Amino acid sequence: MDVQTNIFELMYEPYLFDKNTPVRLFESFAGVGMTRLAFKRIGAKVVSVGISEIDKHAIASYQAVHGDCVNYGDIRFITSLPACDIFTYSFPCTDLSKSGKQKGLHGGTRSGLVYDVLRLLKETAEYIPHRYEKSGGKIHSLGESTDYYHPVNHEKLPKVLIMENVEDLNQKKFIRDFNEIKLELEFLGYTNYVQVMNAKNYGVAQNRSRVFMVSILGDFYYKFPQPFTLTKRLKDYLEDEVDEKFYLTNKQLNQISNWKSFQNPLNNVLKDESVSPTITTRVAETDAGGISASMIVYDEHKISNHIIVDLKSSDKFRRKPNVVLAPAILTDSRLSVIEPSIHIPEATKKGYAEAFDGDGVYLNRPHQKRGVVQNGMIQTIKTNSNDIGVVVSSKIKLCSDLVETGLLIDGKIINHSYSNVKKIPNGRLSLNDYIENRDGIMPTLHTRSDTFGYNDNLRIRKLTPRECGRLMDIDDCDIDNILLTVSNAQAYKIFGNGIVVGVFAELLSTLFH
Repeated sequence: MDVQTNIFELMYEPYLFDKNTPVRLFESFAGVGMTRLAFKRIGAKVVSVGISEIDKHAIASYQAVHGDCVNYGDIRFITSLPACDIFTYSFPCTDLSKSGKQKGLHGGTRSGLVYDVLRLLKETAEYIPHRYEKSGGKIHSLGESTDYYHPVNHEKLPKVLIMENVEDLNQKKFIRDFNEIKLELEFLGYTNYVQVMNAKNYGVAQNRSRVFMVSILGDFYYKFPQPFTLTKRLKDYLEDEVDEKFYLTNKQLNQISNWKSFQNPLNNVLKDESVSPTITTRVAETDAGGISASMIVYDEHKISNHIIVDLKSSDKFRRKPNVVLAPAILTDSRLSVIEPSIHIPEATKKGYAEAFDGDGVYLNRPHQKRGVVQNGMIQTIKTNSNDIGVVVSSKIKLCSDLVETGLLIDGKIINHSYSNVKKIPNGRLSLNDYIENRDGIMPTLHTRSDTFGYNDNLRIRKLTPRECGRLMDIDDCDIDNILLTVSNAQAYKIFGNGIVVGVFAELLSTLFH
């Protein structure tokens, strides 16, 4: 990445707080207090001097996480701020977001509460408007001339303001209003710095893009943190055991999935079925029209999520090279690992996107959207659980039985050929006939159609409230306190309305020594 010199960096000194000196924080539109959690994340001392919140569930959750607080209530009726160093305002995005009606900031909308923030700052600083009347003078939307504002007292104003909202605020439809907000802050004496930050670029597996504005009182410089490579995957946030109620039913799954779009590699297998509950990868066609065998490898007490197949030409699946096995096979064989997938319709020329184990998917009218599948991460978490889900692999009962009975140990390979399986007196399959001990060597791949491999079935389920909390980068101990305080529905709302803790922590880190 090229490093560009910023003129403000040359002109101004950075404004820095001392981590060892408590910072006085006021959180408007506080929610559960994720901004306050970010201070703790970076090890900065913070003292809450007040919050502004009207949702009773958010207030209860805030107190469950942080303890008692001074709540100033509805921001429309606050007349002055207590002395504070940092003031945060993540005002409602309802009328800005594409998922809303985009009514904008005027006409009494919820998003228009940002103007109460401006009013409050003016009243706190005891600002007196000095009108400079001139021909054709600009009249601001608030009804006052904004040519000049001269502060009477800077002491009461917060040293730093931090705004967060949907990135739509910084785009064409609302940019004029946003520029007016920035201009108002400049008249108050602030220097503004704006940047769009996506959680996936700051360590969290959520595609959540938000615009941040850091406003510093006086002529100071602020530098946003640099993005870095994401190392976590969506799977890292998932719970091990999830109630069946979170899973989509077959009817729900069929409503969103385009099952007929994947017929090419599998039509020999599924030709007698009009609908498949999942995309099975038990077989795949080779150039010669044969069927390549597939197997499951058991390693380190886990069943592999991948199926090993021999493909002699470019295949139509997502393939993952297997770094554990390096078998000697025929010269015309191409060993690959095939991941089972579900096809989700989307508004592209291709018409669908492949969703694999651990991918996030849109559940609400995906055929009208692009980017319906997020590889290894989740789409933006909203205030309910109905829009997004995660693809997960169901348990493999046979393999579990093999492990529990001690017949399958580390390094053994399961060969799924049901035609040659022996029967035992009680009619059950002899598990020994499934095992082949190859001393770590992969058996020869062949094209027998009865060696299908075991289908690692994929299902789609909604995220649990705990998983949503984790994807907002909240620690489990704090999630516990929230879930003990409010219902699942309210927890979804609280998390969806919040700021990703890790992103805000990165933003704060450049404000401290």
